[in-house]
Amino acid sequence: MATALKPTTKKNEGLISQIVGVVVDIDFKEGRLPAIYNALEVELNDKQLILEVAQHLSESSVRAISLGSTDGLARGTKVIDTGAAISVPIGEKTLAGCLM
Repeated sequence: MATALKPTTKKNEGLISQIVGVVVDIDFKEGRLPAIYNALEVELNDKQLILEVAQHLSESSVRAISLGSTDGLARGTKVIDTGAAISVPIGEKTLAGCLM
């Protein structure tokens, strides 16, 4: 399962402004945009949904791609910028294996 690295700095928060399929637009405070490829976290049905920033739309909004179903996700939901890119753990169980 993909996860985001956990930096120790305070996280940047935004709000969902639009959802079209797996494409999600998020508004942040001006000047506090997450970097492209950063992982974003959102709480959905008591589970963590990971999004990846794909595009900066303006000085205060980004477009992200969801790595899971967005069914039940609503505008105004809080999103947290992890400050890091998506990563996949590597170890004995994943060597020469296939991730699904």
